[in-house]
Amino acid sequence: MKKYLVYILTIVISISCQLSDSDVNEEKIASVNNELLLKADLTDIIPQGLSKEDSISFLNQYVLNWIKDQLVLQKAEELLPEKTKNVDKKLEEYRISLLSYEYEEIYIKKRLDTVVAESEITNYYNIHKDDFILKDYLVKCLLLKCGVENPEIEQVKKSYLLKNEEDESILRNYAQKFNAELYLNEDEWIYFDELIKKVPIAEYNKRKFIIKKKKLFLEENNLLYFINIFDYKLKDDISPLSFEKEKIKSIILNIKMNELRKKLRMDLYEDALKNNSLENYVND
Repeated sequence: MKKYLVYILTIVISISCQLSDSDVNEEKIASVNNELLLKADLTDIIPQGLSKEDSISFLNQYVLNWIKDQLVLQKAEELLPEKTKNVDKKLEEYRISLLSYEYEEIYIKKRLDTVVAESEITNYYNIHKDDFILKDYLVKCLLLKCGVENPEIEQVKKSYLLKNEEDESILRNYAQKFNAELYLNEDEWIYFDELIKKVPIAEYNKRKFIIKKKKLFLEENNLLYFINIFDYKLKDDISPLSFEKEKIKSIILNIKMNELRKKLRMDLYEDALKNNSLENYVND
């Protein structure tokens, strides 16, 4: 391996005041063969607010990274074919892509209506139901966890079954009063796995558990768990619309963004044709 030289960075931090600005800026910090890293190259690279020790550590790491980059680059220059080393075309393509993207983002931001109507979401869902096949089980459920010593457990055993209209209110008041953990949202679907993570059940069959054990309570480590699965969707069923709403909204917005991109390009093309500012020699 060809030799390279690294200068101690503490020297950079404590450069002699006797040196002129030009001398300081030309001071060598590191070299890899004929490539030099100068003091002037390190201007403004240190983040604000670092201590002297942290600044030295940062600079040392920066220089070490520079050396490694140079070694890789020089090895690439040595071994890669000329065609591969010619990056001008790639850089120009990247520049064009980056500038185009930035302009398109500004154009879209000014014109995109981010409000997606419920009818749009419903229509998309109905047309693309086959795209929303569940890969796991969904449930709507109740879960209440409390200590075995908590009072009024008999009332909880009745109310968690949700047979009466006032049961939900009873459970919410109970959870607040006795610091019990309660999850109950009749409108929200969750993955069954999210529920079961909170319940100490070692072995179970998902399908049988959901279908046959919709309501149960169990005790583990001085804690009581009350579970009520009041609705479910099995694996390979069509996912419910309410569960897919946000996903569909994102899809629709993405479609609208792509349509705006196409419109921008077509408008620019048609304007150029009207203004006679382009020639397509392939079609001549």
